[in-house]
Amino acid sequence: MSQKVKVGIVQASPVFMNLEASLTKAVSFIEEAARSGAQLVTFGETWLPGYPAWLDYCPDAALWNYAPTKEVFARLRQNSVVVPGKETEILSQAARDNNIVLVIGINERVIKGAGNGTLYNSLLTFGSDGELLNHHRKLVPTFTERLVWGQGDGAGLKAVDTEMGRVGSLVCGNIGCL
Repeated sequence: MSQKVKVGIVQASPVFMNLEASLTKAVSFIEEAARSGAQLVTFGETWLPGYPAWLDYCPDAALWNYAPTKEVFARLRQNSVVVPGKETEILSQAARDNNIVLVIGINERVIKGAGNGTLYNSLLTFGSDGELLNHHRKLVPTFTERLVWGQGDGAGLKAVDTEMGRVGSLVCGNIGCL
Protein backbone atom coordinates (compact mmCIF):
# COMPACT_ATOMS: atom_id res chain seq x y z
CA MET A 1 0.00 0.00 0.00
CA SER A 2 1.48 3.34 -1.01
CA GLN A 3 1.03 6.57 0.88
CA LYS A 4 -0.25 9.59 -1.06
CA VAL A 5 1.65 12.80 -0.45
CA LYS A 6 0.51 16.24 -1.51
CA VAL A 7 3.52 18.26 -2.65
CA GLY A 8 3.71 22.02 -3.06
CA ILE A 9 6.30 23.04 -5.65
CA VAL A 10 7.01 26.77 -5.50
CA GLN A 11 7.39 28.05 -9.06
CA ALA A 12 7.92 31.71 -8.31
CA SER A 13 10.89 34.01 -8.20
CA PRO A 14 12.45 35.31 -5.01
CA VAL A 15 13.08 38.99 -4.43
CA PHE A 16 16.38 38.80 -6.27
CA MET A 17 19.43 39.49 -4.09
CA ASN A 18 17.28 40.51 -1.12
CA LEU A 19 17.52 37.76 1.50
CA GLU A 20 15.14 39.31 4.03
CA ALA A 21 12.37 39.97 1.50
CA SER A 22 12.88 36.58 -0.17
CA LEU A 23 12.66 34.82 3.19
CA THR A 24 9.40 36.61 3.98
CA LYS A 25 8.08 35.60 0.56
CA ALA A 26 9.17 31.98 1.10
CA VAL A 27 7.37 31.78 4.44
CA SER A 28 4.17 33.11 2.83
CA PHE A 29 4.42 30.43 0.09
CA ILE A 30 4.98 27.76 2.76
CA GLU A 31 1.89 28.93 4.66
CA GLU A 32 -0.20 29.05 1.47
CA ALA A 33 0.90 25.55 0.45
CA ALA A 34 0.14 24.17 3.91
CA ARG A 35 -3.34 25.76 3.85
CA SER A 36 -3.88 23.97 0.53
CA GLY A 37 -3.00 20.64 2.14
CA ALA A 38 0.64 20.27 1.08
CA GLN A 39 2.69 18.00 3.30
CA LEU A 40 5.97 18.62 1.48
CA VAL A 41 6.97 22.03 0.08
CA THR A 42 9.91 22.44 -2.29
CA PHE A 43 11.74 25.44 -3.73
CA GLY A 44 14.21 25.55 -6.62
CA GLU A 45 17.98 25.79 -6.76
CA THR A 46 19.44 28.77 -4.86
CA TRP A 47 15.95 30.19 -4.30
CA LEU A 48 17.34 32.22 -1.41
CA PRO A 49 18.24 34.89 -2.59
CA GLY A 50 18.24 33.90 -6.28
CA TYR A 51 20.46 32.36 -8.93
CA PRO A 52 23.44 34.50 -10.11
CA ALA A 53 22.23 34.69 -13.72
CA TRP A 54 24.72 37.45 -14.55
CA LEU A 55 27.35 34.72 -14.92
CA ASP A 56 25.93 33.69 -18.29
CA TYR A 57 24.95 37.14 -19.56
CA CYS A 58 27.84 39.44 -18.65
CA PRO A 59 30.79 38.87 -20.97
CA ASP A 60 33.31 40.35 -18.51
CA ALA A 61 32.03 38.47 -15.43
CA ALA A 62 35.17 36.33 -15.22
CA LEU A 63 37.71 39.15 -15.41
CA TRP A 64 39.90 39.23 -12.30
CA ASN A 65 39.57 42.91 -11.38
CA TYR A 66 36.21 43.82 -12.95
CA ALA A 67 34.46 46.23 -10.54
CA PRO A 68 30.82 45.47 -11.53
CA THR A 69 31.35 41.75 -10.94
CA LYS A 70 33.00 42.42 -7.59
CA GLU A 71 30.02 44.57 -6.56
CA VAL A 72 27.37 42.03 -7.52
CA PHE A 73 29.35 39.17 -5.97
CA ALA A 74 29.66 41.14 -2.71
CA ARG A 75 25.90 41.71 -2.75
CA LEU A 76 25.27 37.99 -3.32
CA ARG A 77 27.61 37.12 -0.46
CA GLN A 78 25.92 39.62 1.84
CA ASN A 79 22.49 38.14 1.00
CA SER A 80 23.50 34.48 1.36
CA VAL A 81 22.33 32.19 4.16
CA VAL A 82 24.56 31.13 7.05
CA VAL A 83 23.87 27.55 8.24
CA PRO A 84 22.94 27.43 11.06
CA GLY A 85 21.79 30.99 11.49
CA LYS A 86 18.88 33.39 11.74
CA GLU A 87 17.43 32.38 8.36
CA THR A 88 17.57 28.65 9.06
CA GLU A 89 15.78 29.29 12.36
CA ILE A 90 12.99 31.10 10.47
CA LEU A 91 12.72 28.26 7.93
CA SER A 92 12.71 25.71 10.75
CA GLN A 93 9.91 27.58 12.50
CA ALA A 94 7.89 27.80 9.25
CA ALA A 95 8.18 24.02 8.75
CA ARG A 96 7.17 23.37 12.37
CA ASP A 97 4.32 25.91 12.45
CA ASN A 98 2.86 24.54 9.22
CA ASN A 99 3.61 20.85 9.93
CA ILE A 100 5.32 20.37 6.56
CA VAL A 101 8.55 18.89 5.27
CA LEU A 102 10.52 21.70 3.61
CA VAL A 103 13.18 21.45 0.90
CA ILE A 104 14.77 24.73 -0.18
CA GLY A 105 17.79 25.70 -2.29
CA ILE A 106 20.05 28.45 -0.94
CA ASN A 107 23.23 30.36 -1.58
CA GLU A 108 25.17 29.45 1.55
CA ARG A 109 27.86 31.65 3.09
CA VAL A 110 30.40 30.08 5.43
CA ILE A 111 31.62 32.52 8.09
CA LYS A 112 33.77 30.26 10.29
CA GLY A 113 35.50 26.91 10.31
CA ALA A 114 36.26 24.78 7.26
CA GLY A 115 35.37 26.63 4.07
CA ASN A 116 35.38 30.05 5.77
CA GLY A 117 34.70 32.69 3.11
CA THR A 118 33.29 30.21 0.60
CA LEU A 119 29.85 30.35 -1.01
CA TYR A 120 28.06 27.07 -1.74
CA ASN A 121 25.02 26.13 -3.80
CA SER A 122 23.20 24.22 -1.04
CA LEU A 123 19.97 22.35 -0.40
CA LEU A 124 18.34 22.22 3.04
CA THR A 125 15.76 19.66 4.14
CA PHE A 126 13.69 20.34 7.27
CA GLY A 127 11.35 17.87 8.95
CA SER A 128 7.83 18.85 9.93
CA ASP A 129 9.11 19.25 13.49
CA GLY A 130 11.50 21.95 12.22
CA GLU A 131 14.66 19.84 12.54
CA LEU A 132 17.29 20.42 9.85
CA LEU A 133 17.52 16.85 8.53
CA ASN A 134 20.01 17.38 5.72
CA HIS A 135 22.39 20.03 4.47
CA HIS A 136 23.68 19.17 0.99
CA ARG A 137 26.26 21.23 -0.92
CA LYS A 138 26.26 20.83 -4.70
CA LEU A 139 29.19 18.56 -5.49
CA VAL A 140 30.48 20.14 -8.69
CA PRO A 141 29.29 23.59 -9.77
CA THR A 142 29.09 23.60 -13.55
CA PHE A 143 30.75 25.89 -16.10
CA THR A 144 30.44 29.54 -14.98
CA GLU A 145 28.97 28.52 -11.60
CA ARG A 146 32.56 27.77 -10.56
CA LEU A 147 33.16 31.52 -10.47
CA VAL A 148 30.76 31.76 -7.52
CA TRP A 149 30.47 28.47 -5.62
CA GLY A 150 32.95 26.08 -4.07
CA GLN A 151 32.77 22.32 -4.54
CA GLY A 152 30.70 20.40 -2.03
CA ASP A 153 32.17 17.48 -0.12
CA GLY A 154 29.37 14.95 -0.56
CA ALA A 155 28.56 14.77 3.18
CA GLY A 156 24.93 15.72 2.48
CA LEU A 157 24.50 13.43 -0.52
CA LYS A 158 21.97 11.16 1.14
CA ALA A 159 18.30 10.52 1.64
CA VAL A 160 16.67 11.19 5.01
CA ASP A 161 13.56 9.75 6.56
CA THR A 162 10.64 12.16 6.92
CA GLU A 163 6.98 11.77 7.76
CA MET A 164 6.31 11.69 3.99
CA GLY A 165 8.95 9.07 3.19
CA ARG A 166 12.60 9.30 2.21
CA VAL A 167 13.71 12.62 0.75
CA GLY A 168 17.14 13.11 -0.81
CA SER A 169 19.48 14.98 -3.11
CA LEU A 170 20.04 13.86 -6.68
CA VAL A 171 23.56 13.83 -8.09
CA CYS A 172 22.45 15.87 -11.13
CA GLY A 173 21.81 18.97 -9.04
CA ASN A 174 20.08 20.21 -5.95
CA ILE A 175 16.68 18.62 -6.33
CA GLY A 176 14.59 17.26 -3.47
CA CYS A 177 12.91 13.99 -4.39
CA LEU A 178 10.84 11.21 -2.87
